[in-house]
Amino acid sequence: MRDPQASLGRRAWVSCERCTDDSGCGDCGAGRSCELHWRFLLHAEGRHLFLQCPSCSHRWWQDTRFGVGDRPAGLTDLPLWPDGDSQVA
Repeated sequence: MRDPQASLGRRAWVSCERCTDDSGCGDCGAGRSCELHWRFLLHAEGRHLFLQCPSCSHRWWQDTRFGVGDRPAGLTDLPLWPDGDSQVA
């Protein structure tokens, strides 16, 4: 059964852990998004995605290992501007 949160406008291109092996797809292998191997993106929380496969209706959480929690400390710190030697007239 299709989840009520499923929308064609919110998709992710990842393999379904239950039914699909996308390794033979030329588009997926080249890093392009194809028309066959997408999943409904139901929810995203930090680096975790909640997905549903449109083929078998399987739903699961997937850790992308990218995003919140993986950034080095200080990455978003901005330098002081102007620096301490500058004078404001």
